[in-house]
Amino acid sequence: MTKYIKNVLGELKTFFRFNKKSLPELPEFRKIEVQDPPIRWLSEDAQDKVFQFIFLKFYGCRLNEACGLQRKNIFQEHQPSYIVISSVIGKNGQLKPVTKTKRIKVLPIIPETEWLFKPTEATPLLFSHSGKPYTSKKLNRIWESANKKGNIEYGVPILNVYNSLRHSFACQRLNQGFSLDKVSTVLGHTSTQMTKRYAQYTVDKLGDVIRGKREPVHSTKNF
Repeated sequence: MTKYIKNVLGELKTFFRFNKKSLPELPEFRKIEVQDPPIRWLSEDAQDKVFQFIFLKFYGCRLNEACGLQRKNIFQEHQPSYIVISSVIGKNGQLKPVTKTKRIKVLPIIPETEWLFKPTEATPLLFSHSGKPYTSKKLNRIWESANKKGNIEYGVPILNVYNSLRHSFACQRLNQGFSLDKVSTVLGHTSTQMTKRYAQYTVDKLGDVIRGKREPVHSTKNF
C-alpha cells in the first residue's frame, strides 16, 4: 500500500511540474520511504532443470526485449558474433523500435547459445509462432507451465518469470564474482545503482566474514 501511495504521489508531482507555468504555486510533497521487498531467485542448477521443459534461456534480458529481437540484428558472420537488442514487443503485440531505457544492448553470442540464433525460417523476428510475435504474457504462460513441471519433477521453487530469469541472472553473476559494471551492462541498467540492489544477495562471499576467517596477509618486508 505504501508503494502504491508513493507511485501516485510521484505521478502527481510530475503532473504539477509539467504544468508549473500555469500554477501560482506548486504544492509540497512529503518524501515517502519504501523498503524494497526481498528478491526471490533461482540457482543455475534449478534454472537448468526448468529449462528442460522450456524452449529458451534468456541473456538476462527483459521479456519484451527477447520477444522483439529482430533477425537483422543478429550478426553471426562477425567474429566474435553478437546480437543487438534495440526493439521490444509491446503489450498489444506490436513492434516498438526502442527499449525501455532508450538504449541498445550489444551482447556476444556464446557457443552454448549459437543454436538459438541460426536461421530456421524467414521471419523478421527471431522468435514467433504461427507468424505472430511472442508477447510477455505468452512467455509468462510458457514459463509457468515449465516451472510447474520442474517443481513436480525436481522440487524447483515456483517463481514468476521475472524473478526466475532476470533477478536470478543478476544474483547468480554477482555471486560468481562478476563486477557490478559488467552485470549492469548485460542487464541494460542505466547506472550501477540499479544493479546494487542485487549485491546484498552475494551471500557466497559472506561466509568467511560470518565465520571470522581472514586470508593471511603476506609481507615482503624483512624485520
